[in-house]
Amino acid sequence: MNLVLVTSFRTNNVLMYDDKGNFQGVFGEANLFDSGLIHPRNIIADQNGNIYVSSFGTNQVLKYDQKGQFLGEFAPVNGPVGLAFDSSGDLYIASYSDNKVLRYDLNGTLVDDQFIPSGDNGLLNVTGIIFDQNDNLYVNYYGDFERINRGGVLKYDSSGNFIEVFTDYSEIHPDGSRLNGPYEIAFDDNSNYYISSLAPPYYVLHYENDGTPLGIFGEVNDIDTPDLSDPHGLIFDPNGDLLVTASTNSNILRFTSNGDSLGVFGEASNALSLLDAPTDIVFTTSTFVTEKLKTPVYRFQNKDIPSTYLYAGEQEAQNIRQNYPNFKEEGFAFNVST
Repeated sequence: MNLVLVTSFRTNNVLMYDDKGNFQGVFGEANLFDSGLIHPRNIIADQNGNIYVSSFGTNQVLKYDQKGQFLGEFAPVNGPVGLAFDSSGDLYIASYSDNKVLRYDLNGTLVDDQFIPSGDNGLLNVTGIIFDQNDNLYVNYYGDFERINRGGVLKYDSSGNFIEVFTDYSEIHPDGSRLNGPYEIAFDDNSNYYISSLAPPYYVLHYENDGTPLGIFGEVNDIDTPDLSDPHGLIFDPNGDLLVTASTNSNILRFTSNGDSLGVFGEASNALSLLDAPTDIVFTTSTFVTEKLKTPVYRFQNKDIPSTYLYAGEQEAQNIRQNYPNFKEEGFAFNVST
């Protein structure tokens, strides 16, 4: 079945939804207890259906199979964020902490630890990365927090040679909007560009496939759609609708191909599925069995670290209750597949 996988930054796990937005539980072992996942940022699937997750809190990229079984550390990276595959199957990892992009083959062997060198062409606080159909790499960077450097998108060829500044704050769109702190790029079926702007005011900007700026994409902004706050991950579903992770309000919003708001994507919200600070999203065809959601999962809060939670099944929950007094049980959270 088709699954939507979402990184839930504050709950330290990857959550599953079907293509209608119905909540399907935690994705296998992609959680703190089973695989040590802490503060997941970005997520991507390879052509075999394996899943890779940036574990920002442990400085690792972790690997899982189609069923969510933990396959181990794929690569150690300082502050990993954006993930992208080129046409040959090599995985590129953006290091937020080191302001560079590294290249690995599919076996996890480091090919180039400076594919895009640290600080290249003003690169500061790198975020999402993506390849186009010609194997050109687009590197988003947020800039500084004082908003002197407001970030931008740099374009490189398949060998890592700099091509151009694709866009940045200096480019004024027809509606007067500007890119301010980009996080991620998505392409539609016509290879048009969509970029989430992470610094307020919040919106997604639209560009033609030749790079011509078109302005804010429909209602994908925090005025027409107040729930759109801190937009991170972007992806188009098979029907051409755009899904956007709104991190601050902890939900996933859905928009038509024209940018009209369709509201929250099913149960993908904090209220309905305990989604908390989602940062990235991916579609995958999974063999994960989701017909029976009978195993209860309980939520515990770490009293020593505010806003840090642990989710555990019955056996693990019993162990936590008996041996870990620093975790306060908040009760039943949800059921997962058996």
